[in-house]
Amino acid sequence: MCIFKVVIRNVRQFLNGLKNYLVKHGEGELHDLIEKERARLNANEFLDIDAILEAVLHKIVL
Repeated sequence: MCIFKVVIRNVRQFLNGLKNYLVKHGEGELHDLIEKERARLNANEFLDIDAILEAVLHKIVL
């Protein structure tokens, strides 16, 4: 396997693990912030935490 593919796979695995950790355990006031944002949504809207965390982690890590 090409070293580039291995690196990409490892980065993807790291980001998924970090995202799962944050969703399960939170960091600081993460869960409170999520609940506040959910309360502001209309009945037909939803908060895509997974996509938000992934975008933020891409900016921070990469």
